[in-house]
Amino acid sequence: MPPRGPEGFFPLNDLEALLVRAAGDPAQRPAFARALLEATLYAATPDDDQREGERLLRRGEQVALSMAPLADGTAATAAFTAPERVAQAFGSGTRYLAMRGRDLLELAAANPLMLNPGLEFGVLWSPDDLAAMLGRPVERTIERETGVLLGSPRERPEDLLGRLARAFGPEPEIRAAWLALAQWPDRDAFAWYLDVRTLMPRERLALILGQALEGADFRGLPLDLTTRPPGDPEGTGIPVVEPR
Repeated sequence: MPPRGPEGFFPLNDLEALLVRAAGDPAQRPAFARALLEATLYAATPDDDQREGERLLRRGEQVALSMAPLADGTAATAAFTAPERVAQAFGSGTRYLAMRGRDLLELAAANPLMLNPGLEFGVLWSPDDLAAMLGRPVERTIERETGVLLGSPRERPEDLLGRLARAFGPEPEIRAAWLALAQWPDRDAFAWYLDVRTLMPRERLALILGQALEGADFRGLPLDLTTRPPGDPEGTGIPVVEPR
C-alpha cells in the first residue's frame, strides 16, 4: 500500500507515492526528481477554448499556464501530479495540459514552478532549481567574498566527466576545465562545481553544455558553473581538460 500523507492524502500514482516518501526522507529526493522528469505532469490553463485531445506544440508557440501566488507577491507556474489535483486546486472543470515532466519544466523554466499548490504535498522550485533538474549549469555570480569548500568526489562521476570531455575536447577556446564537489555556505547540500578557463561567450558555452548534458547522470546534484580567463590559477578537482 502506498504511504498515506496527513489529512488523508492518498497517492494517486507512483509519482505521488515517491513525493510522499521524499517529503519524509531527504535520501529519496534524487529518485523523485529523476522520476518527475519522465512522469506525466498537468498544468492548469486559463484558455477556455483549448481543444481536447492530443496535439503537437510547435517551437515558439505561446501557451498560457495558470499561476499560483507566492508569499513574496510574485507567482509561480502551477503544475500537478494528477488531473484530480488540478480540480482540487482550481475547481472542477478546469482545463489543463498534460505533458512529460521534462517538457513542462523546460516550458516554464524562466519562472518559479510550484508542484501541487495549496495541497498537502507540494514543492516550490526556483528557476535555478529547474535549471539544475534539467541538467543546465547554473552560473553563479560572486557578489562578495565567499568561502566555498571544494574537493574531489569519492567516486568519479564517469558519465558526467565523459560528456564534458567529449564536448570540450574539440573546442580550442576552452583552455582548461575542472570538476569538483562544492559546498556553499548558503546551502545544506553539495553541488557539482565546473570551473572553466575560457573567453568563449556565455551563450555559446551554455549551448554546448546544454547539448552535452541532456540526460546526464548528475547523481541528484545540481551543477554550478564558473568561468575565468585563461592564465588564472588552476582549479580544484578532477581535470576535464588539461591546461593547454
